[in-house]
Amino acid sequence: MNQKETPMMVQWRQLKEKSKGAVLLFRMGDFYEAFHEDASIVAESLNLTLTKRQEIPMSGVPVHAAENYIDKLVRQGHHVAIAEQVEDPKMAKGLVKRDLVRILSPGTVVSSSIVEPHVNNFFACMTQVSKRYGLAFVDVSCSLFKAVEFATLAELQQELLRLEPSELLASDKFCSQQSSLIQQVEDSLEIKVTSPDASHYHPETANNRLLRHFGVETLDGFGLSDQPAASIAASVILAHLEERHLLDLSSLTSLSLYRTANHLNIDPASMRHLELFSSATAGGSLISIIDKTKTAMGARTLREWLKRPLLEVIPIEERQEAIKQLTKRYTALGEAQQIFESMSDLERVITRCSLGYVMPRDLLDIAKTLSSIEPLKETLEEAANRSNLLLDLIQQMNPLKELQEKIFKTLTNPPPAKLGSGGAVNRGVSQELDELKEIATNSKEYLVDYASKLKSQTGIKTLKISFNRMFGYYIEVSHAASHLVPETFQRRQTLVNAERYI
Repeated sequence: MNQKETPMMVQWRQLKEKSKGAVLLFRMGDFYEAFHEDASIVAESLNLTLTKRQEIPMSGVPVHAAENYIDKLVRQGHHVAIAEQVEDPKMAKGLVKRDLVRILSPGTVVSSSIVEPHVNNFFACMTQVSKRYGLAFVDVSCSLFKAVEFATLAELQQELLRLEPSELLASDKFCSQQSSLIQQVEDSLEIKVTSPDASHYHPETANNRLLRHFGVETLDGFGLSDQPAASIAASVILAHLEERHLLDLSSLTSLSLYRTANHLNIDPASMRHLELFSSATAGGSLISIIDKTKTAMGARTLREWLKRPLLEVIPIEERQEAIKQLTKRYTALGEAQQIFESMSDLERVITRCSLGYVMPRDLLDIAKTLSSIEPLKETLEEAANRSNLLLDLIQQMNPLKELQEKIFKTLTNPPPAKLGSGGAVNRGVSQELDELKEIATNSKEYLVDYASKLKSQTGIKTLKISFNRMFGYYIEVSHAASHLVPETFQRRQTLVNAERYI
């Protein structure tokens, strides 16, 4: 460390080391600043000017527009660490405290233009235990968490190419032993496999981490008791996302173990030849023709169904019967489609809530979507009399009336796009907030009323309220009436004919 560095640059360097190679955006007032080698990366990647201060290269972006700049950096494959001011600068004694609050990467973005609404954004991990291969993957944006085991390396590779994860983890040992697979996966998916901390792979450590995370005494309920490779892969993802990316994963409340034997395994080459998701002809893929879904949640589900068609007859027939009953009732089907069109992407909105990235409009979207569940149930009931699948789905639908009523009562409609601009909360929700709003909008009247109230309480008829830059607002009382001043008044200045208090 350079002994001539300022305290702020010492703080920056400590956080830079903590970010483990990520591009560090360091909050300074209304800007995120990058220094040294990070400044060169930011300037080049974002086409910004590279400047110098005290011979230190620096480049910055305004906080209010930072999301777009961060998205560009992440799209180019960079990991971006955000260092925020974690105390109020007005209250700070000396240097304002800062700390890392998140480290963004292609597989961990949540509220971003990078996340395509109709496609899952997977972060995956692969492991090997004895002769079994484990794969776990999570979509942080919608709290989806799954794991699977394979008997062969070829099955693992095919599943990875089907998933198309944005990021992939594997131990140094696995990468060394399976270098050919790693190279093929990196080339096909255009990603770089990352090796997390080796200690995360210890079987007992991994098992205990999953037990703590889900708050259970055994993993039997997840089907993982005899799936050590899948368990370790799932645990490594949790540890890496929490420790490396500083993510709160409390929204991951379940882990689904799926078995590829229940689905038709279509290899990536066959997917291309069948033109399931891409075609040489514009709009010629199967998904582009059959995807008439009205929500992003439905579009993602349909893609997963196409990637893994059912093999068991009974579930297939149940789906067919449900579709048959719906298509026989065109009016009900049309009404259901209109209701779906009004719904927000509830999976991703709720995840943003749990991660603390939610905005007022997201909350209102939750309430609006919940309010559409009751009419959707009534519409589907018309077509559900012969479909057990539809009846089961209807029974599971919960409009959460208390929650939606609370949101509607609390938030203005429409609320502001972002927090901090004011006007998000309705009057009548908080007496204290209403009083502050009244002061902000009617300050002159408030001061007149406040002075009148003080005169009445103290009996000081000559009391005045004024303002200056040194003290802000103050109460002025003549010397003749100073004996009437209550103990709650604090003297701030003595004049020839008066005293000033707060």
